[in-house]
This record gives sequence, C-alpha cells and structure tokens, in this order.
Amino acid sequence: MTLTHVFFSPGGETACVARHVQHQTGGVLIDLTPVHARQNFDLEKQHEHIALYVPVYAGHVPKPLMPLLQKLRTHRLSIFVTYGGVTAGITVREVASAIHHTCLCSYAIIPVKHTYGGFQNTTDLRQLDPLIRAMTANHPNPVTPPNTRWPLWLDWTESLRTRFNYRLKHHPERCTQCKRCKQACPVQAIKENYRLDPSCLRCGRCVRVCQTSGFTATRSWFLKRYLAKSRKPILRLCFHPQDSHA
Repeated sequence: MTLTHVFFSPGGETACVARHVQHQTGGVLIDLTPVHARQNFDLEKQHEHIALYVPVYAGHVPKPLMPLLQKLRTHRLSIFVTYGGVTAGITVREVASAIHHTCLCSYAIIPVKHTYGGFQNTTDLRQLDPLIRAMTANHPNPVTPPNTRWPLWLDWTESLRTRFNYRLKHHPERCTQCKRCKQACPVQAIKENYRLDPSCLRCGRCVRVCQTSGFTATRSWFLKRYLAKSRKPILRLCFHPQDSHA
C-alpha cells in the first residue's frame, strides 16, 4: 500500500517528524507549507494511505489547511500532531473529521520546541517506531480520535493573546526589498508596504529568513514568563500494538 506523507511546517519541527516517519516507511513526501504547493496539490486523487503531519496553532489545525483537508480522500489515515508543550487542543479530532477516510489507523501527539522559544522540548523520534510499525500493518484496526473538549471562548481569547504576546514589526530602514519574507510566508500575509494582514499565523518565518532584521518579533513580558515555566512534555501515541504483527 502506497503511503503519502503530507506535512505543513512553517517552523520546521513538524517537517522533522514527517521525514523521520517517511524514512522508516518509504512513500511520497509532500510539503504543503508553500502556498503554491497547496494550490497545485491534486485533490481529485483517491489515496491509499495518507500520513498527515500538522502543527497546533491556537488549539486548532492551521486555518490555511482546513479547506484542503476537507477535499482529501483516503482509505487509511494516520495523524501526527506537533505542539509546543502547552496543549494539542482538538487538532486530531478536527483532522479526522475533515478528511474523508475509511480507517483511522493511528495518531500521535508529539511535543516539540515551541515556536516562540522557551519550551525546549526534544522528543526522541525513535519512540514513534512502535506506532510506525502498526500503521504499516496489512490489516490495521481503527482507533478513535480523542474527544477533547475545547471551550468556544478560548478561540477568541487565544487569538487575541497571540497577537498581543507575539508582535511582529517591519523596519523599512533595514529592509532591502529582497522579498524573502514574502516568498517564505505560508499564507501570503505580507501585503503592500510589508503590512501584515489578519491571516498572519504569527509563525515567525518572516523573522527567521530575513538577513537584515527587516522583520523583528517582540515577546510580551507575560509570554516570556509563561515560556520560562518548566513543563514536562507528554508524548501520546494511539494505535493497536497487535497490528505490528499482522
């Protein structure tokens, strides 16, 4: 059965997980982070087995992905969610509900380095190996996505907190007009005069690719204090161990 590995990774952490699993299982690796890759992705194809890798943004699937996920069709589905050590929200359930599939084979919720720094979570990806063996079994048993509760009021406050606590600023006097930031932005949020529109994910990619500090990010005192707290990362795997012997 052909495995199609599909990932969205503005920060790079999710891509590392996707490459690790693809190295173990083989199959096609598709990066949907660039806008053009999502625009050119074949949505008419019926896939045999999709392994989807997504980061958590404000407790959810990144908004640019949802319209695409709702058009995907696959027999088997495996989900890998990466999160910055705070909460994975309802991301697994959202993905499972969006993609048309016959069997949810497995899912993993994986703590990684937080986008805004602070949590230096480094999961040993070898811990995923039992799940990888199970997801490639001949006759996997389906699993059920977690029934995580997510209060509606958190959607509103989370968005406001993100914009207040992680502020991006463009500095015209430093900008060389190289447009690296515009090319790297996964949602084309950088508009005329380098203004950021509301679609900005606050992923910080514009800051990382700029070689002259034309874009900078400022973390609020509250965010710095929050990220300074030590948290024990929790890796969660869901699969049927017996599948690995099928």
